[in-house]
Amino acid sequence: MALLPVIVIAILLIAVGGYFVYPSFMVQKKPSVTPSPYPSSPAEPTPITITEPTENWESYSNPIYNFAIGIPPGWEAAMNDCSDTETPPSNCYPTFELVDKSPIDYGLLITLRMGSDKGKSLEEIADEMYRGYQMGVSQWENPDDFVLKQTTFKNKKAYIITRIDTPSAIRELITLHKGRFYDFGWAMGNAENFDQILSTFKFTD
Repeated sequence: MALLPVIVIAILLIAVGGYFVYPSFMVQKKPSVTPSPYPSSPAEPTPITITEPTENWESYSNPIYNFAIGIPPGWEAAMNDCSDTETPPSNCYPTFELVDKSPIDYGLLITLRMGSDKGKSLEEIADEMYRGYQMGVSQWENPDDFVLKQTTFKNKKAYIITRIDTPSAIRELITLHKGRFYDFGWAMGNAENFDQILSTFKFTD
C-alpha cells in the first residue's frame, strides 16, 4: 500500500509530460508544403489559315467566248465549239462542259451554252429557256414544280430556273453579256457544287 501513492504520482507525471511532448512531436512531423509556382502566361495562339474552297482550283479560260471559270479537283473540262458536229451551225450552240470524274459523284455535269441574243431581250430568252426546261423534265418531274425568277449574276440582271420547294437549288441560270447569252445548266448533284463553280466564273473582256 505504501507504493500506491508513488505509482499514482508516476502516472500523473507521465500524463502531464505527454501533454506537452505530443504537440511538439506533431509540429515536427507536420509535412512541409511547397507552394506551386505562379502559372506562366499562356502561349500565343497559333494563327489559323482559312483556305477558300476554290482557292487551289485550276482555271479554264476561253478567249473566244471571253470567260474564265474554275475547275474543281477531280473534274474535267471540255469545249464543243460546233466545229466538229453534224448539227447545222445555225442550230448548234457552243457548249462548255464540266464533268466530275471522282468515284463519289461520277457523272455530275455542269454546262454553259452560249450564243447570239439575236436582238432578243433577256426576258424573252429566259422565257424560251424556261419553257424548254419544262418540256425537258416533263417525262419524270412535274414541270409546274419549277419557276423562273429574276436575280443578279456578276452585277448583271439574270434569271434562274429553280424548284418551288427548294428555291436555293438552282437548275439553270441565264444572263446576257455584250450581245451573247450565257446559259448555265446543272444536273445530278448538290447545289453547293453548282454555287461554288458559279462563284469562280468571270467575264474576261
